[in-house]
Amino acid sequence: MKNLNIMYHNPSTSLGGIQQTMKMIKQLVDQQLPQLRAREFNFSGDSNKAEQRFSLRFFNNPLLKWLPHKVAFFIKMLCLRCKFMGKTDELFVIFNPIWLLAIPFSALNNNVILVQTNRFDKYFSSLSLRLFKAYSRKIYAIVTYTKLDEDEFKRQFNGADKSVRYINIPRGCKFATVSQVNEKSNKLLFVGRISERSKNLTGLVAVMAELGPEYQLTIAGGGEPEEVSRLEALIAPHQNISFIGPVTDSATLQQLYRDHAVFLMTSHYEGFGNTLIEARSQGLPIV
Repeated sequence: MKNLNIMYHNPSTSLGGIQQTMKMIKQLVDQQLPQLRAREFNFSGDSNKAEQRFSLRFFNNPLLKWLPHKVAFFIKMLCLRCKFMGKTDELFVIFNPIWLLAIPFSALNNNVILVQTNRFDKYFSSLSLRLFKAYSRKIYAIVTYTKLDEDEFKRQFNGADKSVRYINIPRGCKFATVSQVNEKSNKLLFVGRISERSKNLTGLVAVMAELGPEYQLTIAGGGEPEEVSRLEALIAPHQNISFIGPVTDSATLQQLYRDHAVFLMTSHYEGFGNTLIEARSQGLPIV
């Protein structure tokens, strides 16, 4: 039985984004591809969970917690690279070219599917761009959001191998669109990953400070422990902001949208912005 190794770093903390894609891939493998075994590789979040998933005790080494995040990440990459050394029948789905570092060159044989998860200037760092160009001959297919993304990909990386296949999989909404908009109220909502760098959570708090105590904001999402702690400290002085953590149940998430009147987003950038589609499908105007 071949292994289908699904590699990603920052999972969505609602049901959209990468998490939804992961679920679809696993369902496809379980239902239609019994000759494959899907394995999930994710370095983010609880390291105990990572140890349980991958049986790599090194991932739970307390010494890694004292290292800078990027240094620890690359050490884990190298650890994974050793795990795949000498393997020639593995298949890989990766959500950023940086994951090519975790795959030995000997294990690459036109057996990698690269999935777009962000706009190009955020998706390709200088290192991941060099990796993509160096390994493009080993990539079987690239999954993009739309035909426009495919064309932009080809335009920017015309030096990539011409045999690479492109697959357009549009992002959609899992909720049925409601026929009526929500009743007007002062209840605002933000759903997304807890990450100051991309989501500009400081901006959310600044907006609520301007609006005043008569407006209430609910923040739903999860992230790295240090990011969550930072958010909790940021909103502590503000009685009109509540943080409820991640929402992983579809029905609960849909009801959360229905219980609010406006969706508020202050992100510096979004990979796609799946929560915007979800919010509009439930009748929320977006600010």
